[in-house]
Amino acid sequence: MKTLLKHSPVTQISAAEYSEEIAALKTLLCEWEDKYQRLLEQFKLSQHNRFGKSSEARPEQGQLFNEAEACLESEPENVIPPYTRKKPKGRP
Repeated sequence: MKTLLKHSPVTQISAAEYSEEIAALKTLLCEWEDKYQRLLEQFKLSQHNRFGKSSEARPEQGQLFNEAEACLESEPENVIPPYTRKKPKGRP
C-alpha cells in the first residue's frame, strides 16, 4: 500500500504536517468508500438482472390463451359419440 508520509520514522514531524497527512488520508478514504459503494451497487444490479425475478407477462397476453375457454362457451355443433371397442370373437 502506498504511504503518504515522505519522512523517515526518526524525523520529527510538526503537528501541521500530521494534520495535513490526516486530511489527505481522510479524502483518500472517502474516495475509496465512494468507489466501493459504486462497485457494490453495480454488482447488486448485475446479480438482480442475472438471477432476479423476470416477467414477460403483458396485459394482452392473457387473451391469447383463452381459446379453450372460448370453445367451451360455444355450443358444440357436431357431437361425436365416444368410440366403443368391439370385443374380439374367439377362434373356433
